[in-house]
Amino acid sequence: TEVSAHAASSRWRADRSLLLPVIASARTAGAQARTAIAVVPDRINFFADSGQLQVTITNDLDVAVEEVQVVLTSLVPSFRLTGTPEPVTIGARSRATVRVPATALAAGSVPIRVRLFSPGEQHIGVDNTVQVRAYPTGSWFYWLLAGVALLLFAAGLWRGRRRRRAAAADSVIGTSGDAP
Repeated sequence: TEVSAHAASSRWRADRSLLLPVIASARTAGAQARTAIAVVPDRINFFADSGQLQVTITNDLDVAVEEVQVVLTSLVPSFRLTGTPEPVTIGARSRATVRVPATALAAGSVPIRVRLFSPGEQHIGVDNTVQVRAYPTGSWFYWLLAGVALLLFAAGLWRGRRRRRAAAADSVIGTSGDAP
């Protein structure tokens, strides 16, 4: 913004050749801004029926970028993004994590396309596709946990009764008086 205001100044009317370096620096800054903000390509494990999907955005610029809109699109219908993330501010030369509510309907590898937009809805940065490996637990997981808990409970009861019988048998042998 500062460079474009500088280029629109009236001081260049006398000698337009001095304006060329200013225009070149504005183009360089614009090209750098287009590639300096990027989505980190990642593989994410999603071990739930529904939960929060996390995506990381990097900013390699020397200035902070504010109100970046992150748009996620599932490329497979078995994985649904059930909300939209809030606009994120990324500090200079840093990273930010965006969380989005998601639901996995089936297990498998799911590509999620992540795109970045400015507050004025202009496309910015470098888009990327994040691979999500979805493993929805479903109801079988809870049945499995209940079965393991029941087995542990039954093993504890069996062990406790076995100890009582052994203790009762030892006390009967010790009080009979038939010792040699």
